[in-house]
Amino acid sequence: MKRRITIVLVTFGVLLLAFLAYYLASERFLPKVGRFTPPDTPETGQPSKIPGVEGRISPVRGGVIYQHDKDHRLRAKYSFSKSEKVGDKLYLTEPMVEWFLRGGEISILRAERGIVTTKDVGGQTKIVNGELKGNVRIVMDRSTTAERLPLDERPDEAIKIFIDDVVYFDNDLLMIRSAGRIRVYSREADIFGRGLRISWSEGKRGKPQLRELKITHGNHMVIREGQDRFMNEMTLPGG
Repeated sequence: MKRRITIVLVTFGVLLLAFLAYYLASERFLPKVGRFTPPDTPETGQPSKIPGVEGRISPVRGGVIYQHDKDHRLRAKYSFSKSEKVGDKLYLTEPMVEWFLRGGEISILRAERGIVTTKDVGGQTKIVNGELKGNVRIVMDRSTTAERLPLDERPDEAIKIFIDDVVYFDNDLLMIRSAGRIRVYSREADIFGRGLRISWSEGKRGKPQLRELKITHGNHMVIREGQDRFMNEMTLPGG
């Protein structure tokens, strides 16, 4: 009986040692799950590595800046995957600008990178104006309905603008302009040319008005429908 117990204990010990050896060997070569190494980001106060920019940076990996009217209505939203602040300038990676007009319309600007001018208002960062560069896309949602489907499901209500050059925008003036080559797509027409200026005016009653949507030099235009209404809203000089 004692001999059988001894055999069992010895066998168990051998198996336990084999298991521990296998576990330690496996743990050594298996990838570490649940561990995250953040990408290298310059520390605050380091000199900027942005070409042509001198100063100390305050880096942020990603973030969102909200801006509200005096009556606390959301007016604009700025989001980005990364930013570096030098003085009153924010250098943004993958910026997205969203403007929310009082009547319900929404305009969205996207780009590969951007530079915005900021100022401190009551301890909060406010974006005054800026420039967007690289694969700039502007989408204007003309719907005024609060409860609306995603824009992809109602493309007729969108104006899409593709711009190859730098786009300048002013948050306070609700204005966008560019001197580069552009392509405009809407349900009324497709327009191809150079130079763009868009501006809105929010009246006293809070109803926004598309004051100007102008193409400086038009190459050609393909009219789809609603020609009279479309030409009243857009100016296309010959060029």
